[in-house]
Amino acid sequence: MSADPKLFMYFTQAIAGISDDIPVPAGSSHALMLFATGENIVEAQESAMGGATEMGWLEVKVVKSGEIKEGPDSIEEDALRHAATDAVEYGVGLVVYNAELPPEGLKITPV
Repeated sequence: MSADPKLFMYFTQAIAGISDDIPVPAGSSHALMLFATGENIVEAQESAMGGATEMGWLEVKVVKSGEIKEGPDSIEEDALRHAATDAVEYGVGLVVYNAELPPEGLKITPV
């Protein structure tokens, strides 16, 4: 018997494909926050990447990831909390950041 699935988040960058599910112009590069559940971070990442790809996102690259141990209710920002709740209910949830990324993509500075 396996334990309850864990909730993970993946800060990613991706290229918008041609899809009615994508609210930005095709070919534009955007940051996405993906949420997914799984027994471990690798299994959940496969679900998150698959969900984004099914929605029409291309070249999805994970920049940062982590487990949300306290669950969706621990997330203060509404859109992120709703996406995390979708992941718990349906397996995957995401938020698209509207601002187009620069050609060099996301740059995360270590803390």
